[in-house]
Amino acid sequence: MNKFKVGDKVVCLKSEVVAELFVNKVGVVVHVRAEDDDGPTYEVDFGECSQICYEVLDGMVLVESCHDPMPVVEPYDFLEQPTDNVNNPSHYGNGKIECIDYLEDFMTTEEFIGYLRGNIGKYLHRWRYKNGLEDLRKSEWYLKKLITVIEKE
Repeated sequence: MNKFKVGDKVVCLKSEVVAELFVNKVGVVVHVRAEDDDGPTYEVDFGECSQICYEVLDGMVLVESCHDPMPVVEPYDFLEQPTDNVNNPSHYGNGKIECIDYLEDFMTTEEFIGYLRGNIGKYLHRWRYKNGLEDLRKSEWYLKKLITVIEKE
């Protein structure tokens, strides 16, 4: 039986599998994975990216039951703030340049068009099974970006 469920706020107290960067940071369980030889595993979203965390090896605890004296680095209320996961996802704006702008600059136009088409297909494929209307809006966002790129040619 898994200790955590999707939506639980958790903290990893040690770094056996999870990257050291995410120790003592609040994350949200986004996927409960199959149990393996090292026990139950979870995909945890830490805002800037998701990590696979092991319940026992990484010392996962619920935020509400965390009585460890070490302070949690991230404030709890950042999870409650409204986000726009379509037009301005928080995990893509941490640097000086948006991720999409970097990719467009880094890739050839042909590669970038393929990247955009792949994302359009991905979000259209999964919308019924994952994020519903949000995935349809993401697909629309990538389609508009593709149109802009094609218009520039």
